[in-house]
Amino acid sequence: MGLNLKNLHILIVEDITPMRELTAAVLTAQGVGKISHASDGESGFEAFCRYNPDIVMTDWQMPGVNGLELVKLIRTSSGSPNKTVPVIMMTGFGSPFRISNARDCGVTEFLVKPFCAADLSKRILHIIKHPRDFIITQSYAGPDRRRKKTEAMGDSALNLRTNPEGYKEKIKASRLLQSKVGLGILQDELLLKSQNLIDKNHFNFAPIAMMFLDQLKDALDIACHEAPPNKRSIERLVNPVMQIKANARIFKFDLLGDLANIMLNFLERVNELDKDALSIVSAHHRTLFRIVQDELKGDGGMIGKSLETELEAACQRYNNSRILRQKACLLRTLEEKTA
Repeated sequence: MGLNLKNLHILIVEDITPMRELTAAVLTAQGVGKISHASDGESGFEAFCRYNPDIVMTDWQMPGVNGLELVKLIRTSSGSPNKTVPVIMMTGFGSPFRISNARDCGVTEFLVKPFCAADLSKRILHIIKHPRDFIITQSYAGPDRRRKKTEAMGDSALNLRTNPEGYKEKIKASRLLQSKVGLGILQDELLLKSQNLIDKNHFNFAPIAMMFLDQLKDALDIACHEAPPNKRSIERLVNPVMQIKANARIFKFDLLGDLANIMLNFLERVNELDKDALSIVSAHHRTLFRIVQDELKGDGGMIGKSLETELEAACQRYNNSRILRQKACLLRTLEEKTA
């Protein structure tokens, strides 16, 4: 039986309208027959309960009920019509910590933004072809995460799931999606058609980028007046930077997305915000603001490369100095203990 996605129903939960519309258009071009959508986690759960879709695709960072909270509602709420539904988390976050956090909440697949049409198709086809048992324990409800592979069987080996004691319930993997859409691969022409929609979209991202830059400026102002800045201060900075990184390249602001990606990696590794770290973020904000204000699309050529190099160097200098400060602090502590 060949692959036919016309019987597939996907719910998209995404607060950024252009991204929601573009994702829906890409899925339609790949042959998905029915697409529902919602703009936040709360309305997303209402739509999930109303339509009972085959797959849920949700953004992570949304106002009100976010993506992780939506997944928890789907997995554990008494009103959920299908607690085992596959969920794809779409987000600009890509660190191992974030991915682990999402999987601990019951996410089935993880799709890092910006993504291409092939990435999207790959996650959907993997869900269809490789359904997973659903596990319910005292602290977890979601797809079986306990997968391992024996070295003797090699890379082509099938996943072997361990079955530790303590499950409250284990639901065997369903082949329902396979019966609805069949098996096979997506035709090359459909992939090309859907990728063309991404490559040739003309959504105006500048107003949305300015909104996130305003949020970043507000977060900077708060952090500069907190004594001392804390983990929450860092998260306030991380969220708008992540949103810019996630969406900018898809809407042709390549340099904006690349610089935001460098800054996101920097902030994800910062444990505290001192004067020097805040100075780097502040300079980064001014650069991004100028790029959006001038509507500088593409990679910026040599100037863009120079800006990326300077930002990476500033982040590296800060990280090196922080390591030296930590070593000095450790040595002082050891000396005090041995004195």
